[in-house]
Amino acid sequence: MTRPDTPSPAFVKGDQVVLTENTYLDSQGSRAVFLRFRADPNWADITTGTGAVHSYAVAWLARAEA
Repeated sequence: MTRPDTPSPAFVKGDQVVLTENTYLDSQGSRAVFLRFRADPNWADITTGTGAVHSYAVAWLARAEA
């Protein structure tokens, strides 16, 4: 069930995402896997190919194209 304050688009665990914006320009375009929303639903945890977990603004994430 989606929380009413969850920003759109709603992601679910396991979704492939792309980092579209970031303060570190070399991270833009990076692919990752969505893990969960944080307590503040405008932020989410994602995991990278190395297994590292990072938190990013949901507004900076987009669904990865297949």
